[in-house]
Amino acid sequence: MELTTALDAFLTAKTASNRSERTIEKYQDTITRFIDYTGDGLIEQLQPEDIERWMADRRGAGLSPDSLLTYYQSIATWLNWCQKRYRLTYNPIELVDRPRIPKRLPPYLPDNEVSALLSATRRMVNRVKAEAVIRFMLDTGARSGEVVGLQRRDVDFQNKQVKLYGKDQEERLVPIEDKTIAAIRLYWGGRIDTYPCAFHGYKGAFTTAGIRSLIRRAARFAGITHRVYPHLLRHTFAHNWIVGGGDVESLRRVLGHSSLSTTQKYSGMSINDIKAKHQRIRPADRFKSCTAHHQADREPPVGFFVAPTHPPLTIRHLYWAITENRPYDHFLHLSFPSFMLN
Repeated sequence: MELTTALDAFLTAKTASNRSERTIEKYQDTITRFIDYTGDGLIEQLQPEDIERWMADRRGAGLSPDSLLTYYQSIATWLNWCQKRYRLTYNPIELVDRPRIPKRLPPYLPDNEVSALLSATRRMVNRVKAEAVIRFMLDTGARSGEVVGLQRRDVDFQNKQVKLYGKDQEERLVPIEDKTIAAIRLYWGGRIDTYPCAFHGYKGAFTTAGIRSLIRRAARFAGITHRVYPHLLRHTFAHNWIVGGGDVESLRRVLGHSSLSTTQKYSGMSINDIKAKHQRIRPADRFKSCTAHHQADREPPVGFFVAPTHPPLTIRHLYWAITENRPYDHFLHLSFPSFMLN
Protein backbone atom coordinates (compact mmCIF):
# COMPACT_ATOMS: atom_id res chain seq x y z
CA MET A 1 0.00 0.00 0.00
CA GLU A 2 1.24 3.48 -0.91
CA LEU A 3 2.07 5.89 1.89
CA THR A 4 -0.44 8.50 0.71
CA THR A 5 -3.22 5.92 0.59
CA ALA A 6 -2.37 4.82 4.13
CA LEU A 7 -2.38 8.46 5.25
CA ASP A 8 -5.84 9.12 3.76
CA ALA A 9 -7.24 6.04 5.48
CA PHE A 10 -5.64 7.08 8.77
CA LEU A 11 -7.09 10.61 8.64
CA THR A 12 -10.53 9.23 7.76
CA ALA A 13 -10.39 6.89 10.75
CA LYS A 14 -9.38 9.70 13.10
CA THR A 15 -12.19 11.90 11.80
CA ALA A 16 -14.67 9.05 12.31
CA SER A 17 -13.43 8.62 15.90
CA ASN A 18 -14.30 12.27 16.59
CA ARG A 19 -10.76 13.55 17.02
CA SER A 20 -10.47 17.34 17.00
CA GLU A 21 -9.85 19.20 13.77
CA ARG A 22 -6.64 20.63 15.15
CA THR A 23 -5.30 17.16 15.98
CA ILE A 24 -6.18 15.85 12.51
CA GLU A 25 -4.55 18.86 10.88
CA LYS A 26 -1.39 18.23 12.92
CA TYR A 27 -1.27 14.62 11.75
CA GLN A 28 -1.87 15.58 8.15
CA ASP A 29 0.76 18.31 8.09
CA THR A 30 3.49 16.24 9.76
CA ILE A 31 2.96 13.01 7.83
CA THR A 32 2.62 14.85 4.52
CA ARG A 33 5.98 16.52 5.17
CA PHE A 34 7.47 13.10 5.85
CA ILE A 35 6.07 11.59 2.64
CA ASP A 36 7.29 14.57 0.62
CA TYR A 37 10.78 13.90 1.95
CA THR A 38 10.88 10.14 1.46
CA GLY A 39 8.71 9.89 -1.66
CA ASP A 40 5.43 8.05 -2.03
CA GLY A 41 6.65 4.46 -1.81
CA LEU A 42 5.08 1.37 -0.33
CA ILE A 43 4.53 1.33 3.41
CA GLU A 44 5.86 -2.24 3.53
CA GLN A 45 9.20 -1.00 2.20
CA LEU A 46 9.63 1.84 4.69
CA GLN A 47 12.85 1.50 6.68
CA PRO A 48 13.95 2.92 10.05
CA GLU A 49 16.75 4.77 8.23
CA ASP A 50 14.14 6.69 6.22
CA ILE A 51 12.58 8.02 9.41
CA GLU A 52 15.94 8.77 11.03
CA ARG A 53 17.24 10.67 7.98
CA TRP A 54 14.10 12.78 7.89
CA MET A 55 14.29 13.57 11.61
CA ALA A 56 18.00 14.40 11.32
CA ASP A 57 17.19 16.70 8.40
CA ARG A 58 14.51 18.49 10.45
CA ARG A 59 16.87 18.84 13.39
CA GLY A 60 19.54 20.26 11.13
CA ALA A 61 17.01 22.75 9.79
CA GLY A 62 16.66 24.20 13.28
CA LEU A 63 13.63 22.31 14.58
CA SER A 64 13.47 22.40 18.38
CA PRO A 65 13.71 19.15 20.38
CA ASP A 66 10.09 19.56 21.51
CA SER A 67 8.85 19.95 17.93
CA LEU A 68 10.99 17.02 16.82
CA LEU A 69 9.35 14.86 19.48
CA THR A 70 5.92 15.96 18.24
CA TYR A 71 6.90 14.92 14.71
CA TYR A 72 8.11 11.56 15.98
CA GLN A 73 4.88 10.96 17.91
CA SER A 74 2.73 11.76 14.86
CA ILE A 75 4.68 9.34 12.66
CA ALA A 76 4.58 6.69 15.42
CA THR A 77 0.81 7.03 15.86
CA TRP A 78 0.29 6.68 12.12
CA LEU A 79 2.55 3.65 11.66
CA ASN A 80 1.19 1.91 14.76
CA TRP A 81 -2.32 2.38 13.40
CA CYS A 82 -1.26 1.01 10.01
CA GLN A 83 0.34 -2.03 11.62
CA LYS A 84 -2.83 -2.84 13.51
CA ARG A 85 -5.23 -2.05 10.66
CA TYR A 86 -3.37 -3.83 7.89
CA ARG A 87 -1.77 -6.51 10.10
CA LEU A 88 1.74 -5.57 9.10
CA THR A 89 4.44 -7.88 10.43
CA TYR A 90 7.06 -5.13 10.47
CA ASN A 91 6.88 -1.63 11.93
CA PRO A 92 10.02 0.50 11.31
CA ILE A 93 9.17 2.99 14.08
CA GLU A 94 9.94 0.29 16.66
CA LEU A 95 13.62 0.51 15.70
CA VAL A 96 13.80 4.32 15.84
CA ASP A 97 14.87 5.89 19.13
CA ARG A 98 12.53 8.40 20.68
CA PRO A 99 14.08 11.91 20.58
CA ARG A 100 15.57 12.95 23.88
CA ILE A 101 14.15 16.12 25.36
CA PRO A 102 16.34 18.12 27.78
CA LYS A 103 14.63 18.52 31.14
CA ARG A 104 13.83 22.14 31.81
CA LEU A 105 11.18 24.08 33.66
CA PRO A 106 8.44 25.73 31.58
CA PRO A 107 8.76 29.53 31.52
CA TYR A 108 6.33 31.64 33.52
CA LEU A 109 5.63 35.25 34.42
CA PRO A 110 6.84 36.39 37.86
CA ASP A 111 4.32 38.13 40.12
CA ASN A 112 5.52 41.65 39.30
CA GLU A 113 5.01 41.07 35.56
CA VAL A 114 1.56 39.54 36.12
CA SER A 115 0.56 42.64 38.09
CA ALA A 116 2.01 44.89 35.39
CA LEU A 117 0.15 42.97 32.68
CA LEU A 118 -3.20 43.34 34.43
CA SER A 119 -2.58 47.00 35.22
CA ALA A 120 -1.64 47.66 31.60
CA THR A 121 -5.12 46.63 30.41
CA ARG A 122 -6.46 49.91 31.86
CA ARG A 123 -4.56 51.83 29.20
CA MET A 124 -5.89 49.76 26.30
CA VAL A 125 -8.81 50.72 24.09
CA ASN A 126 -10.69 47.49 24.87
CA ARG A 127 -9.55 47.52 28.50
CA VAL A 128 -12.60 45.76 29.98
CA LYS A 129 -12.37 42.88 27.52
CA ALA A 130 -8.58 42.70 27.84
CA GLU A 131 -8.69 42.37 31.62
CA ALA A 132 -11.48 39.78 31.45
CA VAL A 133 -9.58 37.60 28.97
CA ILE A 134 -6.18 37.84 30.68
CA ARG A 135 -7.56 37.35 34.18
CA PHE A 136 -9.64 34.39 33.00
CA MET A 137 -6.58 32.69 31.48
CA LEU A 138 -4.47 33.34 34.58
CA ASP A 139 -7.23 32.00 36.82
CA THR A 140 -8.09 28.83 34.88
CA GLY A 141 -4.97 27.90 32.91
CA ALA A 142 -7.17 27.56 29.82
CA ARG A 143 -5.66 27.05 26.38
CA SER A 144 -6.32 29.78 23.82
CA GLY A 145 -8.47 27.35 21.82
CA GLU A 146 -10.57 26.70 24.92
CA VAL A 147 -11.05 30.42 25.49
CA VAL A 148 -12.17 30.81 21.88
CA GLY A 149 -14.67 27.96 22.22
CA LEU A 150 -16.08 29.15 25.56
CA GLN A 151 -19.81 29.99 25.45
CA ARG A 152 -21.83 32.17 27.79
CA ARG A 153 -23.77 29.13 28.97
CA ASP A 154 -20.49 27.47 30.03
CA VAL A 155 -19.84 30.12 32.71
CA ASP A 156 -21.62 29.34 36.00
CA PHE A 157 -21.40 32.41 38.21
CA GLN A 158 -23.49 30.88 41.00
CA ASN A 159 -21.22 27.85 41.48
CA LYS A 160 -18.08 29.78 40.53
CA GLN A 161 -16.99 27.41 37.79
CA VAL A 162 -16.67 27.16 34.02
CA LYS A 163 -16.97 24.24 31.63
CA LEU A 164 -14.01 24.00 29.27
CA TYR A 165 -13.79 21.83 26.17
CA GLY A 166 -10.27 20.54 25.71
CA LYS A 167 -8.64 18.44 23.04
CA ASP A 168 -11.09 16.10 21.31
CA GLN A 169 -13.90 18.07 22.99
CA GLU A 170 -13.32 16.51 26.40
CA GLU A 171 -15.24 18.42 29.06
CA ARG A 172 -13.89 19.50 32.42
CA LEU A 173 -15.05 21.85 35.16
CA VAL A 174 -12.63 24.46 36.43
CA PRO A 175 -13.20 26.84 39.39
CA ILE A 176 -13.02 30.62 38.95
CA GLU A 177 -12.49 33.28 41.59
CA ASP A 178 -14.48 36.39 42.50
CA LYS A 179 -12.25 38.88 40.68
CA THR A 180 -12.50 36.86 37.48
CA ILE A 181 -16.28 36.69 37.83
CA ALA A 182 -16.44 40.45 38.39
CA ALA A 183 -14.29 41.11 35.30
CA ILE A 184 -16.47 38.88 33.09
CA ARG A 185 -19.69 40.43 34.44
CA LEU A 186 -18.39 43.91 33.72
CA TYR A 187 -17.34 42.85 30.21
CA TRP A 188 -20.68 41.20 29.45
CA GLY A 189 -22.56 44.19 30.85
CA GLY A 190 -21.02 46.46 28.22
CA ARG A 191 -21.68 44.18 25.26
CA ILE A 192 -24.49 44.98 22.87
CA ASP A 193 -24.12 41.94 20.61
CA THR A 194 -26.10 38.73 20.89
CA TYR A 195 -23.24 36.33 20.18
CA PRO A 196 -23.34 33.20 22.35
CA CYS A 197 -19.55 33.16 22.69
CA ALA A 198 -18.11 34.30 26.03
CA PHE A 199 -15.46 36.46 24.36
CA HIS A 200 -16.04 37.98 20.93
CA GLY A 201 -13.88 39.57 18.29
CA TYR A 202 -14.61 42.34 15.84
CA LYS A 203 -16.58 40.03 13.56
CA GLY A 204 -18.07 37.38 15.77
CA ALA A 205 -16.29 34.80 17.87
CA PHE A 206 -12.83 35.47 19.25
CA THR A 207 -9.92 33.79 17.44
CA THR A 208 -6.61 32.43 18.70
CA ALA A 209 -4.87 35.09 16.60
CA GLY A 210 -6.98 37.72 18.35
CA ILE A 211 -5.93 36.41 21.77
CA ARG A 212 -2.25 36.48 20.77
CA SER A 213 -2.59 40.06 19.56
CA LEU A 214 -4.40 41.18 22.72
CA ILE A 215 -1.81 39.67 25.06
CA ARG A 216 1.07 41.02 22.97
CA ARG A 217 -0.36 44.56 23.15
CA ALA A 218 -0.95 44.29 26.90
CA ALA A 219 2.66 43.17 27.39
CA ARG A 220 3.88 46.14 25.35
CA PHE A 221 1.86 48.55 27.51
CA ALA A 222 3.24 46.82 30.62
CA GLY A 223 6.82 47.40 29.48
CA ILE A 224 7.62 43.69 29.34
CA THR A 225 10.42 43.28 26.83
CA HIS A 226 10.44 39.50 26.40
CA ARG A 227 7.87 37.57 24.38
CA VAL A 228 4.49 37.06 26.07
CA TYR A 229 2.06 34.61 24.47
CA PRO A 230 -1.17 32.82 25.49
CA HIS A 231 0.45 29.54 26.55
CA LEU A 232 2.81 31.47 28.84
CA LEU A 233 -0.23 32.42 30.91
CA ARG A 234 -1.10 28.72 31.16
CA HIS A 235 2.45 27.99 32.35
CA THR A 236 2.13 30.82 34.87
CA PHE A 237 -1.11 29.38 36.24
CA ALA A 238 0.49 25.93 36.64
CA HIS A 239 3.57 27.40 38.33
CA ASN A 240 1.49 29.37 40.83
CA TRP A 241 -0.61 26.27 41.53
CA ILE A 242 2.45 24.20 42.48
CA VAL A 243 4.15 27.00 44.43
CA GLY A 244 0.90 27.63 46.28
CA GLY A 245 0.90 24.04 47.54
CA GLY A 246 -1.36 22.38 44.97
CA ASP A 247 -0.74 18.75 44.06
CA VAL A 248 0.16 17.51 40.57
CA GLU A 249 -2.86 15.22 40.14
CA SER A 250 -5.33 18.06 40.79
CA LEU A 251 -3.34 20.26 38.42
CA ARG A 252 -3.58 17.55 35.74
CA ARG A 253 -7.36 17.57 36.01
CA VAL A 254 -7.58 21.37 35.91
CA LEU A 255 -5.28 21.62 32.89
CA GLY A 256 -7.03 18.80 31.07
CA HIS A 257 -3.98 16.59 30.57
CA SER A 258 -4.71 12.97 29.75
CA SER A 259 -1.35 11.82 31.14
CA LEU A 260 0.19 12.71 34.49
CA SER A 261 3.66 12.69 32.89
CA THR A 262 2.67 15.76 30.87
CA THR A 263 1.78 17.65 34.05
CA GLN A 264 4.85 16.62 36.02
CA LYS A 265 7.03 19.05 34.09
CA TYR A 266 5.49 21.71 36.34
CA SER A 267 6.37 19.85 39.53
CA GLY A 268 9.89 21.29 39.53
CA MET A 269 10.43 24.81 40.84
CA SER A 270 12.94 27.53 40.24
CA ILE A 271 15.86 27.87 42.65
CA ASN A 272 14.28 31.01 44.15
CA ASP A 273 11.09 29.09 44.94
CA ILE A 274 13.11 26.26 46.44
CA LYS A 275 15.07 28.70 48.60
CA ALA A 276 11.87 30.35 49.80
CA LYS A 277 10.33 27.01 50.74
CA HIS A 278 13.56 25.89 52.38
CA GLN A 279 13.64 29.08 54.45
CA ARG A 280 10.05 28.50 55.50
CA ILE A 281 10.39 24.78 56.27
CA ARG A 282 13.95 24.78 57.70
CA PRO A 283 14.23 20.98 57.54
CA ALA A 284 17.31 20.70 59.78
CA ASP A 285 16.65 23.43 62.34
CA ARG A 286 14.79 21.12 64.72
CA PHE A 287 17.95 19.05 65.24
CA LYS A 288 20.57 20.13 67.78
CA SER A 289 23.82 21.45 66.41
CA CYS A 290 26.81 19.27 67.26
CA THR A 291 29.15 22.10 66.28
CA ALA A 292 27.48 24.45 68.73
CA HIS A 293 27.81 21.87 71.50
CA HIS A 294 31.48 21.30 70.80
CA GLN A 295 32.05 25.05 70.85
CA ALA A 296 30.20 25.31 74.16
CA ASP A 297 32.32 22.50 75.58
CA ARG A 298 35.49 24.41 74.74
CA GLU A 299 34.28 27.59 76.43
CA PRO A 300 34.78 27.71 80.24
CA PRO A 301 31.82 28.51 82.51
CA VAL A 302 31.10 32.12 83.38
CA GLY A 303 33.42 33.36 86.17
CA PHE A 304 36.04 30.71 85.59
CA PHE A 305 39.58 32.12 85.47
CA VAL A 306 41.16 31.90 82.01
CA ALA A 307 44.89 32.19 81.54
CA PRO A 308 46.00 34.90 79.10
CA THR A 309 47.30 32.29 76.65
CA HIS A 310 45.02 31.02 73.87
CA PRO A 311 45.51 27.21 74.29
CA PRO A 312 43.19 25.32 76.68
CA LEU A 313 43.91 25.61 80.41
CA THR A 314 46.59 23.15 81.60
CA ILE A 315 48.40 22.30 84.88
CA ARG A 316 51.23 24.59 83.76
CA HIS A 317 48.73 27.45 83.41
CA LEU A 318 47.37 26.76 86.88
CA TYR A 319 50.87 26.80 88.35
CA TRP A 320 51.58 30.12 86.60
CA ALA A 321 48.34 31.65 87.86
CA ILE A 322 48.97 30.62 91.46
CA THR A 323 52.69 31.45 91.74
CA GLU A 324 52.96 34.55 89.61
CA ASN A 325 49.62 36.26 89.89
CA ARG A 326 49.66 37.02 93.67
CA PRO A 327 47.49 40.21 93.44
CA TYR A 328 44.59 38.07 92.23
CA ASP A 329 44.48 35.67 95.17
CA HIS A 330 40.92 36.62 96.05
CA PHE A 331 39.78 36.12 92.47
CA LEU A 332 41.49 32.75 92.36
CA HIS A 333 39.69 31.56 95.48
CA LEU A 334 36.40 32.40 93.77
CA SER A 335 37.38 30.72 90.51
CA PHE A 336 39.18 27.53 91.56
CA PRO A 337 38.20 24.82 94.05
CA SER A 338 40.03 25.35 97.31
CA PHE A 339 41.97 22.08 97.10
CA MET A 340 43.69 23.35 93.96
CA LEU A 341 45.15 26.31 95.85
CA ASN A 342 46.56 24.40 98.86
